Amino acid sequence: MPVARLICPHKGFPLNYKASDKTLNCPGHYSRFDCENGGQEFWGHATQNLPQYLLHKRVVYDLLMKAAAETTLAIAVDPRRLGARIGITAMLHTGARRSPIIRTCI
Repeated sequence: MPVARLICPHKGFPLNYKASDKTLNCPGHYSRFDCENGGQEFWGHATQNLPQYLLHKRVVYDLLMKAAAETTLAIAVDPRRLGARIGITAMLHTGARRSPIIRTCI
């Protein structure tokens, strides 16, 4: 799974995602990067595409589930919130039609 860096390679501005056309847009010099085409720059002042980092889906899903579990447990144990130790059962549904990877944290 390619993951693009969310910083513009032109001047280092943080990129904003626009869901309607699936692009990352630079507010600094208005460069636009196509998320559907591997982060390729298609308009603006940037002279290079977004660098890609290849991650295996399983690694990404494991990190996501671990972060969600740790955050939920930390919020629950806070005495200003729930103030209790809780158990968690969670399932990540990927939306894939063919054999989705399912991770469960308990």
